[in-house]
Amino acid sequence: MASVEKYTDEGRMYHWHLRDVDQRASSGKDVVLGQGTARISDAFQYMHSNGAEPLLVFEYERDQHEPLKFINQPSPRATSARRSARRGP
Repeated sequence: MASVEKYTDEGRMYHWHLRDVDQRASSGKDVVLGQGTARISDAFQYMHSNGAEPLLVFEYERDQHEPLKFINQPSPRATSARRSARRGP
């Protein structure tokens, strides 16, 4: 969170790579965004309230040797967003 605040406050939050992990340690494994220890919601709220609009890159690499192994189905939010995007404004 400190990095988000620092770069947002300096007006240098241009892009942000997001990933979530099951524990804050070198042995932590990637988990689906929102299911781990990252304070994603707090970061979004801070950036929004301070006018930052970075390009967001979502990352999920639970197993780098078989990256699709743990992706079984899209989340309901992703499915809803995809449907909305197809309909247009």
